[in-house]
Amino acid sequence: LDPHLANQISAWEVVERPVSVVKELVENAIDAWSTSIKIEIKDGGKSFISVTDNGGWLSQEDLPIAIDKYTTSKIKNLDDLYHVMTFGFRGEALSSISSVSHFSIITKTNESKEAYRLDFDNISWKKISTTFWEVGTQIIVQDLFFNTPARLNYLKTDRTEYAKILDYLYAVSLSYPEIWFEFVSDEKKIFKMNAGENLKTRIYFIHGEDFIDHMLDIHFSSVWIEISWYITGPKISFSNKNRQNLFVNHRPISSPFIFKAITDAYNRFIPHGNYPGYVLHIQIDPTLVDVNVHPRKQEIRFENENN
Repeated sequence: LDPHLANQISAWEVVERPVSVVKELVENAIDAWSTSIKIEIKDGGKSFISVTDNGGWLSQEDLPIAIDKYTTSKIKNLDDLYHVMTFGFRGEALSSISSVSHFSIITKTNESKEAYRLDFDNISWKKISTTFWEVGTQIIVQDLFFNTPARLNYLKTDRTEYAKILDYLYAVSLSYPEIWFEFVSDEKKIFKMNAGENLKTRIYFIHGEDFIDHMLDIHFSSVWIEISWYITGPKISFSNKNRQNLFVNHRPISSPFIFKAITDAYNRFIPHGNYPGYVLHIQIDPTLVDVNVHPRKQEIRFENENN
């Protein structure tokens, strides 16, 4: 296959819809130790996505290779996979996104006197130019899937795509209360969450007063695991799973194993078909979990789950 066509095909595993782009870019910003992340979208992310951070994680020298497939600074050998604590590590995100959109990067590091901009035309990058920018990185993704109409037609309404992005941003903001997040949709500010907020403040904003009023605060730690758990008591339950957030080493994930354990524990105390709400943080030795179970790393597998 032509390399560009092969990259577009493989992009479908990484870039399923606009929220996939937002997720990859926000996670890159977090991995770059950003303390401030602003997300802007238009038309549910179909026509415009911008993620701006203060991490300054790309230098001028990085720009030409940043959009090459399998470019990563996260791993160097197979053994690193068993100790990885970052979100992205395969080096596919920027390559995949740039192959199905009009794509630009603006970046300035602390050491650089100037900011640099790269525009990608889906086949090759154009000349790198200097521009004005503060320390940090902005990635702009326009006209997502413009060159893959089958994938474009698969997308839902702007409102549905917007809702998926909002759900993801709520989840990641619960995982990192120390980071300042701002979300703007169609030039309207949806929320701004200040850096260093108490996690309970964010839970109140996202999940509501009922959750907070009936919340149990549970903490547990041992040599190999630490658990911080905010879960609603049996006096209240919800008709859907929208108020359930699970994080393992700060990664928002789903785990059928954990979901079943919690559901079984509550079966006797809440109406059938209802669910408790929870925000569950698990910090665990990375060698005891496998984050490669799902292509988009949405699920993980624990070692010795059946034990």
